[in-house]
Amino acid sequence: MATQLRHYGADDPSRWHELLPVITMAYNGQPHQSTGITPFELVISRRIPNLTVRNLATGSLLANEGTLNNG
Repeated sequence: MATQLRHYGADDPSRWHELLPVITMAYNGQPHQSTGITPFELVISRRIPNLTVRNLATGSLLANEGTLNNG
């Protein structure tokens, strides 16, 4: 997660905290290599809902080029 925060927060490091919930949700939604299930499923006992980011505010870290919006 630290690597993702460094990568996606590089545009504006002072706003890294805005990315933390999104990166945490992405991490918790990926199957773990040793268990084969996601951390979310382990805690909640169901699959994580599909979330789509739409209509981002201008200036949002997620809307900036090179961030989570377009890889």
